[in-house]
Amino acid sequence: NTEIRKCACMALRNMSCNPKFRTIFATHTNAEKVLSNLVIISAEIVNDKGISASPDIQVSAIHAIKNLSLEPRNILPLLNVPGVSASLMSTTMIDTGLEEKENIDEDIQYVASDALSTMSQYLNGVAVSCAEKHNIDLDGRSLTSMQAATWKQWS
Repeated sequence: NTEIRKCACMALRNMSCNPKFRTIFATHTNAEKVLSNLVIISAEIVNDKGISASPDIQVSAIHAIKNLSLEPRNILPLLNVPGVSASLMSTTMIDTGLEEKENIDEDIQYVASDALSTMSQYLNGVAVSCAEKHNIDLDGRSLTSMQAATWKQWS
């Protein structure tokens, strides 16, 4: 069973490197089911030392998610599947002291961070495009200013 999962994740990782595959995957009827399984696998850090029982499978799953995030049509399915963002964020925070898990490969943290950044970039692009389309006045601040904004407060 573990060997089959490993081969399946590695195959999906390799196929997701191809832009045409990513486009096809975005519209496939089983895309959400596949993503749900990738999330479960990517979050499998099982022992008390924080080391995955199957690191090859976990690494391949996170790489596949990252590769799939390069296709804009995959962003919504990725965000709609419960656990994708949480799994990636958890992977990136393992050494930060926010969780008591250690010994995760730094490369996989980078890949998880890259996937989150890619999804964030697409979402920011959509938000900026919407603001420009509707001539929304942001009072000189950018959408990514991290400042609180009010909407016609007490007017």
